[in-house]
Amino acid sequence: MSLYEIYQPSMIHFNDVNPFYMNDAAAEQTFSPLFSFTENSPEISSSVQYLETIFSDECMEFPVHFDELHANSAMHDISAADDSFMDFDEFDCIFNAADVNSIPQSVNETAESGESYCSQQLTSDGGCRSWNHHRAMEVCETLMGKTSMHPPLVLPSEGMEVGNQVCLIHLLLAYAEAMDNQETELAEVISRHIIQKVNPFGGTTERVLYYMFQHLSKQPDYIKQESTKNFYPAFMAFYQMFPYGKFAHFVAILAILEALPLDAEIIHLIDFDIGEGVQWTPFMEAIKYQNKEIRLTSVKFNEEDETSPSIWGFEDTKRRLCDHADSYGLKMEIQEVELQNLESMMNNMKRRDCGRKSWYVFNCNVGLPHMARIRSRNDVLEFLSVANNSLHHVKGIITYGDGDAWHNISSSSSYTSFLNNNFTHYQALLESMESNFPGHLGEARIALESLFVAPFVHSGTWDRKWEEKKQCGEVEVGLGLGLGLEGWEFSEASLVEAKEMVKGQDGVRIGFAGEKKKAMVMEWNGALLPVHLSIYSSPLSPKTPRTQSPSMKYKYKINATLISKLTLKWPHLHILDFERDEEAGIEIELPLKGCDLSKGKWVFDNTTRPLYREEECGFLTAQVTCVRNGREDTLYQKWRWQPTHCSLPKFEARVLLEKLRGKRLLFVGDSVNRNQWESMICLLHSAIPPGRATWNMGAPLSVFSIQDYNATVEFYWAPFLVESNSDDPRNHSISQRIVMPESISKHGIHWKPADFLVFNTYIWWMNSHTIKVLQGSFEQGSAEYEEIERATAYERVLTTWANWLMHNVDHNRTSAFFISMSPVHQQSSNWKNLDGVACARETTPILNTSMALDMGTDRRLLDITRNVIKATNIPVTLVDITTLSDYRKDGHTSVYTIRQGKLLTPEEKADPATFADCLHWCLPGVPDTWNELLYAHIISRS
Repeated sequence: MSLYEIYQPSMIHFNDVNPFYMNDAAAEQTFSPLFSFTENSPEISSSVQYLETIFSDECMEFPVHFDELHANSAMHDISAADDSFMDFDEFDCIFNAADVNSIPQSVNETAESGESYCSQQLTSDGGCRSWNHHRAMEVCETLMGKTSMHPPLVLPSEGMEVGNQVCLIHLLLAYAEAMDNQETELAEVISRHIIQKVNPFGGTTERVLYYMFQHLSKQPDYIKQESTKNFYPAFMAFYQMFPYGKFAHFVAILAILEALPLDAEIIHLIDFDIGEGVQWTPFMEAIKYQNKEIRLTSVKFNEEDETSPSIWGFEDTKRRLCDHADSYGLKMEIQEVELQNLESMMNNMKRRDCGRKSWYVFNCNVGLPHMARIRSRNDVLEFLSVANNSLHHVKGIITYGDGDAWHNISSSSSYTSFLNNNFTHYQALLESMESNFPGHLGEARIALESLFVAPFVHSGTWDRKWEEKKQCGEVEVGLGLGLGLEGWEFSEASLVEAKEMVKGQDGVRIGFAGEKKKAMVMEWNGALLPVHLSIYSSPLSPKTPRTQSPSMKYKYKINATLISKLTLKWPHLHILDFERDEEAGIEIELPLKGCDLSKGKWVFDNTTRPLYREEECGFLTAQVTCVRNGREDTLYQKWRWQPTHCSLPKFEARVLLEKLRGKRLLFVGDSVNRNQWESMICLLHSAIPPGRATWNMGAPLSVFSIQDYNATVEFYWAPFLVESNSDDPRNHSISQRIVMPESISKHGIHWKPADFLVFNTYIWWMNSHTIKVLQGSFEQGSAEYEEIERATAYERVLTTWANWLMHNVDHNRTSAFFISMSPVHQQSSNWKNLDGVACARETTPILNTSMALDMGTDRRLLDITRNVIKATNIPVTLVDITTLSDYRKDGHTSVYTIRQGKLLTPEEKADPATFADCLHWCLPGVPDTWNELLYAHIISRS
């Protein structure tokens, strides 16, 4: 299970008293997956229905007054405005008429294209100057017309009138220029005029302006008043539905766990804004078996000085976190300290540790939407300065998440460019929320916006931020701290995990900021969203490569009682058992008893994968050497299968060779089983001295001999297991396939001496829905046959196979395994890629494990296999590779293979619809994982 799943809804609970706790049933009901889509129409799950309850029509009444809202109307005459406006004569002098021909042609073109005119016109200080107050009013009046009459109110839909949209943009431009010129009275006049033309039910541009100037409206903020009554459930809904806070916490905790030294006894967490504490519960769960002590310090702020005080009380947060720590068996202390006393407290910490090995994390998240509160940038810099000074004397890291666009606005030279950066930033945020929210719950979305976005968009907030920007100068927190600390590079693996966490969020992208990979950012359709993550390390902390961090791999010998209760949440936490192999002289990792290795997910791993290199294994056939055959991407080689509740043991070639000493491992089946046989040879080859193995490709038997171990790894061609007209491995391309379901001895005589038997039969059954059954025998030249249904024939064959095993194999000596069906990825529509061509050009697995997959696999045959094994009571281990292989649309040989003994020509490669092989697998690749599962079963049984 991937790290992102530690943030899934089941992780955090709440009720009326405590928002973090509820019983399991309530948690399941409240935090079921938010959306589940059918092919035709969306179905809203219980979480969204719960939102309907929270934000029902009763609490969403918004009083609309004709003299306050003019959404799609013409601009009204200033004489009809409120008395608080300045005299009409003065206003008219400012906004006098001009020639209509001066309206730029690009206005209408831009509006028609759907592109934000604001994003074009507010791009630089120079560009803004040409659009002065006069021309802004001229555009509004020309497009909207003048009237002294108030037309009937029409609330705006998503497609707001072009004229009103452009008018608002230019009024905002005029407001920005007034602020640049320090004309505060004029800016107030314009802002009051804007608030009369906007409301929270319009498009994103209108809503940003509404949240900017709502405090100027005569009407109380009914939406926020009603929403605040349901703050706890609203918070949880916002945190779970949108990725902003989860992404920031995810990346920070990933960095902490990767950097955490194994020998650290005390972990000091110094948190700039602990808030509700939701960021630390996943961390506690991830280290619950490490026997470490946690000391968490929260920075205390004077609420009288805060722009928006926290709704969370420190004592409540402390109680919640301590309860979590107790449930995980962790020793935890939590304290609160004022910012001005933080440095002296650090000195006391070092003295109190009394020589014990301590490690420090300074965590600073600011401006993330779910936090719904503003912190002074001066306080941020002071906190980071203390962290910087401390990390020159102790080991640790700084994790910094910036959510309020400071990385964009810090270099703004004018209020206009500053306003443009802020406006674009929060417009993108609202658009991303709207695109990932059910359309019929628009009022609920607006309620969430009023609680978690509006505090950051308030014009007073932006004014204070502008003043802080001028005081802070060009300091850009998060990209250039100037603190003398080393910025850590994020690993590709962490990027892949982060991308996986935001799967399903329409338009959201995760990437690195710059080529050096020292900051990770979230974007929505090319615009930066309010999440920007950077990590800084102490000069005393050695920089361990993230992908090789030993602190990510913890291995435990766990008793059966704990196994039954364990639910693994962290993908790099290896949950295994051990035994000592005296012959091999090493400790062997064993899978946990009772753990289902077939259920899990693929995790990107460019450290331990691939398990061998294609060019280093000379025993691979041209059918599977995809890189040699021209495939340029090698990402398919770097995925590791992670079972949900345990871990796969590391494949130890030496251990398996010792198990094979003096023995015979035989694969029996079709070309997919031959695919797995080649994989096994390469996995073992790394532990065999050069020149001490031979390879003989025969028909029907091929043998790989390992001299020093007197062992063989063999493959026997029998695509139906029983006799058929396809038994010649060199001449078996027969469309009319005929089998003898009750005849197996001809093949079985070659299997008897084996010590390990690995069977499969599937793909040759899929040529048609029926199979031809011979009446008589091939030796007698019989030509008559009957056609029977596929499943019926398969059951007869499997029954014959099981009876043969029962009467011909000594199960005290021989271990038998049956490999389930390998899927074919022939229809790209099966994984929602409507523009794809079979498996061609697929480069990544299917990472959404909740997606219902149907690759056309006849799973009835798997059920038949299970039933036959159970009915005959033969000791055969069924190795289920079907589901894990379903996800690997990227792993097939595609057009990088051979056909009829020859590599595909460039013309054939250009026609994947005809020539792509979506049945066989590249090596190294997916069959290596099949052999890891087989290895786990072999060492467990022996």
